Amino acid sequence: MLSRQDRLARNDLLAYAGELGLDVDRVTCELSEGTHRPRVREDVRSGVASGVAGTPTLFLGGERRDDLVDAYRLMSEIEDRLGPVT
Repeated sequence: MLSRQDRLARNDLLAYAGELGLDVDRVTCELSEGTHRPRVREDVRSGVASGVAGTPTLFLGGERRDDLVDAYRLMSEIEDRLGPVT
């Protein structure tokens, strides 16, 4: 989804659902009924309140981290907090 942010129309979402092997009829129904709309709105509200300006935005230990721009730095920070990742 991150690499396709410019292609998120209904037909695009249904095509992605098919690519992922999801039940396209169910996804169609849930889109039509707005099943997940409240959760999406709450996630957007929460993100804005937390200072999220775009995607991806990373939080580590409840702190927004704009400096973790590559996987090596991210893994290093995680290991510093949790110990070596195996």
